[in-house]
Amino acid sequence: SPATHLTALKVGDASEDYVNNSLTSITFGNNILLRTVDLRNCAKLTQAPDLSGCTNIEEVYLDGTTVTGVSLPNGGILRVLHLPSTVTNLTLRNQIKLEDFVLPNPSGITTLRLENNSDVVDPMAILNSMAANGRVRIIGFDLEMTESELDVLLTKLGSMRGLDESGNNTEIAQISGRIYVEEINGSV
Repeated sequence: SPATHLTALKVGDASEDYVNNSLTSITFGNNILLRTVDLRNCAKLTQAPDLSGCTNIEEVYLDGTTVTGVSLPNGGILRVLHLPSTVTNLTLRNQIKLEDFVLPNPSGITTLRLENNSDVVDPMAILNSMAANGRVRIIGFDLEMTESELDVLLTKLGSMRGLDESGNNTEIAQISGRIYVEEINGSV
């Protein structure tokens, strides 16, 4: 965190032969110049990296780590986000520039907070993979569905809890967006 002029940090590597078992935690602070973080294959990294103060972050590579989440800035210019299969908490807010998003195990997500992100993040695919009783807040989506797909969505949301705008728990899932259904004939 004291390296305030750092623009890229490469501790990991995408090579299959590379493994870093020494890194267990890392602190970034408010490094506003930091653009790229590569922690790939740092297998013992379990602490969720806090990049929330790195407002100009563009690329984050966490593949091959064992982190369960990552704290990102609310808004910004994030273009690439690669997460490991161990992620359980996914929070993305106002990341409209995101173009390369990798989430290998969406069924492991227990807390999902997606607000006004790029279309590369499919909130319904992640939601449909989640187990019942997860916490959900999805804001700013635009979808087309059939009546039966809408019925499945409403049933799924009925099994979830939610988060308010401050991140506090609510009894019901919180979603706000636009769903277009061409024809509704049933009891939806």
